[in-house]
Amino acid sequence: MVVEDDSSVSLALATKLGVLGYNVESVDSGEKAIEKANEFVPDLIVLDLLLPVKDGYAILRELRESEDFKETPVIVASNLDQPENIQRAMLMGATDYFVKSQSPLKEIVAKIVTLL
Repeated sequence: MVVEDDSSVSLALATKLGVLGYNVESVDSGEKAIEKANEFVPDLIVLDLLLPVKDGYAILRELRESEDFKETPVIVASNLDQPENIQRAMLMGATDYFVKSQSPLKEIVAKIVTLL
């Protein structure tokens, strides 16, 4: 599942992963993320931190508090590149962290494939 409010990033990830045979569901806001996760039960979540209404940190917290998703890999893909943002996400249970502006899409996809 991709939780991303930038439709071009979401579409690019979904397209790349779809070509590799993965079924990808996308949502564009934090408030839709948990609802879609409960409906779709993803094997992995790519999560942006800067989202409308409910940010990625809140989503990550909810996922890690849920018995259903506490072990689900969550890759944070955000443009927040400050060390404190990265450290916070990792301490909250993110599996990995990519700065979108510094990480080629193929690198993120390669990590997803490795985890799945």
